[in-house]
Amino acid sequence: MNVYDIISKIKEISQNPNDKKNYIAKTIMTNLNYINSFSLNKLAELSLTSPSSVTRFCKDLELDGYGGLRVVCEIYLTEKEQNRKVIFNNDDNFSQKLLHEITDVLTQNNNIIENSCYDIISKLVFETKTVVLVSTDATHNMSREFSQKMTTIGIPPVFIENNQQLEYFVKHSDDNFVFFFVCYGTDNTLISFANEIKNHKGKVVFITINSNINYRHNFDCVINIKDKDHPLWFNKSSSLFSLLFVFQNIFTTIVSSDKKRFMKFFE
Repeated sequence: MNVYDIISKIKEISQNPNDKKNYIAKTIMTNLNYINSFSLNKLAELSLTSPSSVTRFCKDLELDGYGGLRVVCEIYLTEKEQNRKVIFNNDDNFSQKLLHEITDVLTQNNNIIENSCYDIISKLVFETKTVVLVSTDATHNMSREFSQKMTTIGIPPVFIENNQQLEYFVKHSDDNFVFFFVCYGTDNTLISFANEIKNHKGKVVFITINSNINYRHNFDCVINIKDKDHPLWFNKSSSLFSLLFVFQNIFTTIVSSDKKRFMKFFE
């Protein structure tokens, strides 16, 4: 199998809950950008399995063990980046639309709604080494789109969609991590994760649509669309749109805060 066939096979397994190797494949696809820096033991731990199981998984793909998987992922990501540069010449695709969006941000005056949280979030992103985006409920699709945008401008988040993955990254977090928790509400589990991250000197941003719990001291920054001081608090029937609005403002603030950097990205 060639590189793309192997990645397609891994993706296929990751989408089949009846396959015993599903979670290994899902972990690989979720962390594709980081596999080359993961040790065999680290990937096994993140996959909640043993190193020997990961090795067998690789051999089932006709790879020369875990080293072969790392090579495949590196080649795939390199070719994907080259293809992305070609894609920018096509007007009818996500990347070209995003290019136009970013260049508009870079050339226009800042017209986003004033909110100091956006500046705080932008600063946290630039000061950290690892951005972790956590979304385990109905905000998942919008969060993934935001993740895709961030990846396109060279700031790829680790995307977390279940508590098992989250536990691993929280356990290994330090002052080089910033976590984005995106959800409709909050609970004691989320607060517990946030407290552990803070104990490890990491940073935590909480973006929520509908939460009444007094939790602000647990986070470095909170955007709660239900807050009466938020411009969209009254729009209860359009909560999903409101979340997209927040993501757009975060993205706009990040891009416009370092225009020189992002102009170079598109030269």
